[in-house]
Amino acid sequence: DKWFMKPVPPKGLSFDFPMSDVIKARYAAPNDAPLE
Repeated sequence: DKWFMKPVPPKGLSFDFPMSDVIKARYAAPNDAPLE
């Protein structure tokens, strides 16, 4: 959440883009399998 909703240095830009459940699952269980 912190990387997509809060301001990012150095310019303090905010993407205001919440992570989807799919992206959260990918970060929770990374692997080297290609996406299909």
